[in-house]
Amino acid sequence: MKKLIFLTLFLGALCASWAQDYVESENFATDSYIDVTNPLKTIRQINGGTVFKIEYGDGFTVEMKGAFEYACKLLEEYIPTCLPITVYAEWGNLSSTSSTQTNISKVLLNAPEGFGGESQDNRTSPMAKIKYITLGEFIKESTISYFDSIPDVTFLDDPSLPDIRIVYNSNLIDDFSFSLEETQYDKYDFVSVVLRDLLKALGFSTEFKVNPLTNNQISVPRGLLTDFEVVTKVALGNGTPASLYSAATQGEVSLTATYWNYTPLKLYAPTTWQNNVSLNYFVPDTTYAVTQVLSHEFGRGTVLRNINDTYGLSLFRSFLGWQEDFLISTSTPSNTSGGSTANILPYNGSFSVGSNSASGLTYTTENADVGIMSLSTSDAIQEQLTDYVRQFHPSINLSGSIVNEGWTVSILKKDGTWDVALYIYTTSDDIEGQMSDLTLHYDQEEYARTCDGHLRVRFTKAIQVGRRNTYTSYYYVASYTPQKVELGLAHVESSSSQTISSVADATTPAVRIGMKNVEGCTRIVIEKLLSGNRLPVRTTLTDFKKGYFDATLSSSRDATFTAIAYNDNGSTTSESITIRANSLSSSSSPISISNGQLIISSEDLETLEGCLYRIVPIQTYTSKVAKSGVVGKEGIDLSNLSTGIYTFQVIYDGEIVVSEKFHI
Repeated sequence: MKKLIFLTLFLGALCASWAQDYVESENFATDSYIDVTNPLKTIRQINGGTVFKIEYGDGFTVEMKGAFEYACKLLEEYIPTCLPITVYAEWGNLSSTSSTQTNISKVLLNAPEGFGGESQDNRTSPMAKIKYITLGEFIKESTISYFDSIPDVTFLDDPSLPDIRIVYNSNLIDDFSFSLEETQYDKYDFVSVVLRDLLKALGFSTEFKVNPLTNNQISVPRGLLTDFEVVTKVALGNGTPASLYSAATQGEVSLTATYWNYTPLKLYAPTTWQNNVSLNYFVPDTTYAVTQVLSHEFGRGTVLRNINDTYGLSLFRSFLGWQEDFLISTSTPSNTSGGSTANILPYNGSFSVGSNSASGLTYTTENADVGIMSLSTSDAIQEQLTDYVRQFHPSINLSGSIVNEGWTVSILKKDGTWDVALYIYTTSDDIEGQMSDLTLHYDQEEYARTCDGHLRVRFTKAIQVGRRNTYTSYYYVASYTPQKVELGLAHVESSSSQTISSVADATTPAVRIGMKNVEGCTRIVIEKLLSGNRLPVRTTLTDFKKGYFDATLSSSRDATFTAIAYNDNGSTTSESITIRANSLSSSSSPISISNGQLIISSEDLETLEGCLYRIVPIQTYTSKVAKSGVVGKEGIDLSNLSTGIYTFQVIYDGEIVVSEKFHI
């Protein structure tokens, strides 16, 4: 309770102290069951190479993290290439501000007002937009929008000041499903909720509200609008607050913007205004994936996993302001995508990339004679910023220098940087090679994965003509061995008995163990090893995508769990976790004597059944076997043994794996 009170106070202080830099958006859903499913597509467009760098607050268990990161992987394919976006996710006590819908999360978006350099920005700019433009203009050697104004590197990558902060309603924790499956439950699908939150955090939200004092008039609680709010306000018209309110309660509002020549997006505008709902969601349109994920029709049972269409780059440019400032550019940048999940590179095989590939994502430097790269920041800061941004340039070598000619093959890492796996000096439009030619310089757990478990590979062709450089990147996914599954105690609903503490008086307490990094696995085998045993019990999971499995514990013996993940390319073994037993008895022996029989505990019987056993009397003058046989489900009859002390031994593969003393 103290933690929740502190969090509430902290959030209040946070909003007060960052009022000028944080845009707040609440994510609402109905408590009713809405039968809508938009499944993930196998073939998806990849618009770039962006990652979300995530930190978690207390209460995020392993399976919750797995669901959150799965949603991030879905959206990473859709986002145009920008610097890494930092996210902090936590649980907190959220009170509802709507009488008709449920507040399931709150998004705090780091968005400085009026931030910009020579081309002064007169808007509130989310950090994701700043990071996109900063990287794009740096590659084009046209850093004129934001680079001058960035005070230091921590502005771009400060863990204590994330670009996005999301608080999930801890009062509803039992009402979420954390499964990666697209199965519908009478719960809120956490993956879908996270997708909605992240899209809001990238800028698809507004803070238009109805002024409670004047009624029927729209007000904006900030000085400068975001790009999406500007587009929305233009769609509402330039009239009085009352006329804006009238336009915003007509059922829907059509959005068009610069560079947008397609069917308009339609914002949800119910005839009865709802703060934080009106103008914050879309009327779903099957043409645009964004409108389906951010649909106003969302409730329990709604599963939305498809965030992919051919409009991604245009949507971000036209509605969120993700466009570089071109002083002398002869043409607008291409909106073609950089790749597709159809381009799967084999684990062992060859690759051929170039003119036979899908359209590439192209950057061309500005005319260097103009000298746009003159910066006003100090030399020290300029050098630090340049070194930081250069890491994400599409054409660098192992030493971090920009390559102006040839092909660079890179693998995306979880921190957003790229590991240069191969460089080929050639001016050819096409390259061919073997996957075995690629050298990965880091442990496989440091590389980013797709939601299918694949590595993300970038092929960049650099061409230099005079003083102008052109970089064209093609994005592929590569089949690889599975990730290491991460294990940890899972969240259990408060009404469930599957917790260790709540069944302390039982002989086989139940425990729920969460998992993450299961994407791309075809099979997961769980090994359970009880303390004192040499052999584990193996169980194959058939439904591992739900993010957890249930196991039973001995009342007095620790259990160590290990996950072995398989796919067509091999297997990986997880780090083990040990669950401490609740001591319900002073004995930790796997056997007991009852009514003239030797009884093997049910936990050990899983491992020992079918093995040979022998019972040997403890005497100094002989080691003659008193009884032998095969371990079965029934107890071992001891009625024909004399009174004395014996050793019970179990032999597996010629080795004694159990040796326990007992007396009769």
